[in-house]
Amino acid sequence: MTESDLLREVLALAGKHGVLAFHSGDSRRDQGDNGFPDLVLCGSAGVLFAELKDDSRSRSQAQTIWRYRLQSAGQHAPLWRPGDLANGTIEPAIRWLHQMYKMPNGLRETIYSR
Repeated sequence: MTESDLLREVLALAGKHGVLAFHSGDSRRDQGDNGFPDLVLCGSAGVLFAELKDDSRSRSQAQTIWRYRLQSAGQHAPLWRPGDLANGTIEPAIRWLHQMYKMPNGLRETIYSR
């Protein structure tokens, strides 16, 4: 699964669960510091800044700086890969953003600790 395929699946899940989503289509046209996360998801329970990668890529240094800065500000900034979609990690995080159910103990740490 490519990063684009993963993005489509995550956007579909956000729509399914009533979560707002934003993805900048061409980051070369964006202004500001490099490395901003691929996807911003917003629901009534909070905001999540997700970096999407295929199985062969890792975060750049600029993306890592954004991750730590967001986490320092109390925000969630997970790295999601195709395997996270397949193993059911992503959908509970998206549902939680919309407060459709209470997140089980420990799952929050699992989802956001990457």
